[in-house]
Amino acid sequence: MSSFTDFETETIMSLNGIASGLSTIGGLYMIISYLATPDMQKFSMKLVISLMCSCLAYSFANFLAFFHDIPEICYIEGVIRVTSTLSCLLWGMVILQTSFRQLSNFNKDIEKRYKILLLCNISISLTPPIIISIGHFTNRFVYFDITNLFCNAQPHNWALVFVDVPRWITMGLAVFYTIRLIRILNKVFPSKSTQQYRRVFLYSIALILTWLPGTADRLYMFFFNHSDFLMVMLHVVPTRLSGFINAVIYGKDHCKRASKKRIADQEKKKYLMASTDKLAQEISLALNSDDC
Repeated sequence: MSSFTDFETETIMSLNGIASGLSTIGGLYMIISYLATPDMQKFSMKLVISLMCSCLAYSFANFLAFFHDIPEICYIEGVIRVTSTLSCLLWGMVILQTSFRQLSNFNKDIEKRYKILLLCNISISLTPPIIISIGHFTNRFVYFDITNLFCNAQPHNWALVFVDVPRWITMGLAVFYTIRLIRILNKVFPSKSTQQYRRVFLYSIALILTWLPGTADRLYMFFFNHSDFLMVMLHVVPTRLSGFINAVIYGKDHCKRASKKRIADQEKKKYLMASTDKLAQEISLALNSDDC
């Protein structure tokens, strides 16, 4: 189950709990802020909030790792972990692809596609855990078990097929659209309608960067059939912090928007006051002229 020392185990689990807790707080902050701020409720941010819901599910799976003394917990954790990680990466890829499409060829009816995107995400994300569950409860050609302190698909060759390959394909598509999006951002000046898509791709890039170390750990485990403490640390910390990092990006963007709105309101107020004073002066001059 684990080849780590007690100190290494405590370190990994402590960082897992802290990082997952930060991401949970960040995700809840984003969702509450989104629901409470009508100006933020655009299609691009709806995609980002969908991403954060998947990240919250992933954080929940990480918390379940503290309850492995309950026999059924490993299976529940495995299902949620596999589903949520693929769902996160899919939403990240969708955000990049949608941003690219909207900046290159704006579609005002894009929001009508959200239900289709949601259905596709759920269907694709649930496929690997359903197949693993069938194996888990039948001939166990593939099953959920604890590896390096966390529950995931086993054995490694089937984990590669049902868990890692779908993730890598999704990440590859995300990188592809990131490159295309950066190219078009350097060529096209976004209009008022497409400005929202210029910002949201940062969430996907942050997600990809935090998941790259985890990919390296999975490859190391596949080729050497064991994992190193340092590799697991590089896997656990960034992936658990992905939701928190996105919350920081969201908070910065939210503050920037609020600052711009406050400045715009102040300018509008000054303009209205100046217009009112000018109108009062004109009325006063008109009255004085009538008296004469």
